[in-house]
Amino acid sequence: MNGTLRVLIGGGTSGIGLALVSNYLYQGCKVFVTCQASSDLTFLNELKKQFSATLFILEINLDDEKSFETATAAIDSEVGGLDIVINCIGVLHNEHENIVPERRLSEFNPEKSLKVFQINSLSTLLFAKHFGTFLKDSKHPIFVAVSSKVGIIADNKMGGWYSYRMSKAAL
Repeated sequence: MNGTLRVLIGGGTSGIGLALVSNYLYQGCKVFVTCQASSDLTFLNELKKQFSATLFILEINLDDEKSFETATAAIDSEVGGLDIVINCIGVLHNEHENIVPERRLSEFNPEKSLKVFQINSLSTLLFAKHFGTFLKDSKHPIFVAVSSKVGIIADNKMGGWYSYRMSKAAL
């Protein structure tokens, strides 16, 4: 390795994740970004045009660990290790799966809440399980999971958003 940082960002198709992807690319890093099949790749594809040799887009499915194994194989064959792993995967609302933040307790739906928990909390465990070993040879390994102030239970003065708050507090 020539000193170039090797970075993996989960959920890098929008928001904080996309900003991190862009930032690391402009710093000259090799960046792997995970996304789901239903993700809007418009901005990533624009970056890919400019950074074709240093941006790698990996499709994962949080319901299918084999997709993580495919992603690890791609990382291993390209760089063999990572220096930074950042999981920005998260959901507050998702029209595709009809997930919306609850305003009242009567709107709570256990099935939707489990999906939010899987995305916001369990994805980090999957990242640690499948990508954490790539950090072992780094001189300064970093593993980050992005949570939210909304997940701070003591900060909840308004109620609502039960599934989101629980999942981010768990993270």
